[in-house]
Parts: sequence; C-alpha cells; structure tokens
Amino acid sequence: MLTHKKSIKYFTPKFEGKERVQQKNCSTSQRIILEYLFRVSLIELYHQKSGQIPFMMLETSEGAFDLTSTKYLAQTINAFNLGKKINCIIIANFSKKEFLSILVQGIKNSKSRFKNFIEFSRMGEFQEADIDAYNRIIKDFKLK
Repeated sequence: MLTHKKSIKYFTPKFEGKERVQQKNCSTSQRIILEYLFRVSLIELYHQKSGQIPFMMLETSEGAFDLTSTKYLAQTINAFNLGKKINCIIIANFSKKEFLSILVQGIKNSKSRFKNFIEFSRMGEFQEADIDAYNRIIKDFKLK
C-alpha cells in the first residue's frame, strides 16, 4: 500500500516557451496532450514511489488532432512505452489510419497484442458496410 503523500500546489504547462495559464491559451490538441502527460506523470510517480508496476488504459482522442500532431502523438506514445515497465493499453479507432500504423510499429509481438474489437462486437449497419475497409487497414499494418 502506498503511504507517501505528495503535495502539489499547481501545475502550469509551457508550450513554445510561454506559460499557458488558461484553457483558452491552448489549442484542443495541446489540452489533450497535457491531459495525457498529467496522467502519465502520475503513473510514473506512483511507480517511482511504490516500486509497483502500474497499469494504464488510455482511450486516445486522435480525431481532434491534425495529421502532423496525430503522427507526433503516436510517436510520443511509442517513445513512452519504449523500455518502460508500465503496462499500457491504448484504445483507438479506425478514424486515422496513420495514427494506428505508427502505434503498431511500437508494439512488440504486434500480431498477438493488437486486438480488433470488431471481431467480437455487435456491429451497426455502417460498421458492417465498412468491414472490408477495416480489414484492409489491419492487413496494411503488416503485424509481426
């Protein structure tokens, strides 16, 4: 059981050398990334103080990012997972193939670890119409 307490008075993010004190000072993608960073920093603090291997589940919001930021987000997630001893599940959808294709590159044993929930979920009419497109996207990942 973790018995350490940490007092944190405030957290002020900086982007491009400027403090972003108010929500309106950040773009949507910056706010989302800040939220991810805050969650990850709490998990890393827990790991550091407890010595326990934490577990994190993150549902991404890649749809809110432009193409360049989407690629950067996927590369950042892969860099975070590289060599970490933190168990992490990323939940994403097929809205941005580029995002998923970069994420898959960061997954060791991707064939056994990449899970397509469509395979065992109830699909709506629109999903059923697009099942071939989903399968092509997965095939293009060249899972190992």
